[in-house]
Amino acid sequence: MTDRQKWIAAWGGLAVLLLIIGGLSLAACGLRLPGNWLLFAYCDANAAVDAFRDENLRTQALKDERDRLRRQLALSEPCETCAIPETSEVMLLLDASMSMLWDYNADPALLEKLDEADRADDDQEYDRIFELLMRGPNTDRLDVAKSALSNLINSTPRDVSFEFLHFAECGRPAQFEGRFESSRRGDLQSRLQAVNARNFTALAEALTGLPGQTKRGRTPNDPVNIVLVSDGEDNCEGDPCAAARALKQEMPFATVSVIAMTPNLKANSCVADATGGLFLTAENIDEISNLIQQAAGQAGEEDCLPPMARR
Repeated sequence: MTDRQKWIAAWGGLAVLLLIIGGLSLAACGLRLPGNWLLFAYCDANAAVDAFRDENLRTQALKDERDRLRRQLALSEPCETCAIPETSEVMLLLDASMSMLWDYNADPALLEKLDEADRADDDQEYDRIFELLMRGPNTDRLDVAKSALSNLINSTPRDVSFEFLHFAECGRPAQFEGRFESSRRGDLQSRLQAVNARNFTALAEALTGLPGQTKRGRTPNDPVNIVLVSDGEDNCEGDPCAAARALKQEMPFATVSVIAMTPNLKANSCVADATGGLFLTAENIDEISNLIQQAAGQAGEEDCLPPMARR
């Protein structure tokens, strides 16, 4: 081989080497010359690197979205008022005191004056205001309670039974009307509508007598929900808070939820607290039925009221 041929071969080899190096550099930058001019496939490895990077980006995006949803869930306020589970038996405990005949929408100022007269032992003024409340033009508390309880009875699944009691007089336990299977719903409705108001509010005695009226609430497999509908405090020298604590000792799987039929009634909240139930008050008549459904464990999630409804 002549010197000229050696010189051409050397420069030719150098040119090929430069082309290869240049092609690899372009590939590293994500570029490629047209045609399959290299004798080996460098793009397969590059594509794998790109795919790996894209997959990592997608995974990170999913993790970011998951963390965002978790933060949002943590900030959400739980719907505590739907916490009462469904049971196969529901006990209805209705306050039948005379004040349940007062106008449901009675003027709060008038109620305050009645309390003032009571504290001052002004019997004449107390009786005057009492009569005004009895003659209120709107629906009375007892009728509102009966209507809401009637709606509960009609809407509850047929496999749920009821026990119905009502209370008033001092020195007497709650009057037990019976246990009503689904076939006796009509009889239960009749007993409910026949309840008449009486004097006094023997709430503590009513709670004390409940364990003797049912075998439920003793085991986790046989719980019972108790719905107490009342508009006032015990005025028979009883202690409803202590009675509720004793009830929970004897019936650990019973819950008593209290439906307050008058605003600003806080005294009976201890009954719900002691038994793991709810203490609920309504802003208006239309809410009463929904609250009773929740207390009985019969409300769906779509009916769940916000926690502010729990007083």
